[in-house]
Amino acid sequence: MNIIRLFLFLFLIWIIWSFFKRKNSRRIQEIQEQPILKQGRMVSCKYCGLHIPTEEAIHIDNANFCCIEHSKL
Repeated sequence: MNIIRLFLFLFLIWIIWSFFKRKNSRRIQEIQEQPILKQGRMVSCKYCGLHIPTEEAIHIDNANFCCIEHSKL
């Protein structure tokens, strides 16, 4: 009788393990299917040090700023 309980317990553990493994593999597949966003080069604001993409930065006299207010200060 104890052997039957042991096999049932092991079978239950196997079912739970396979369920989580399958769920995890689906999640990994969903992550791999998501498009990868290409990020540009990052620069820091000369005034506050905030890092922003080069495309969004304000460039004045070889200095980068995150907003107009910081470029005026």
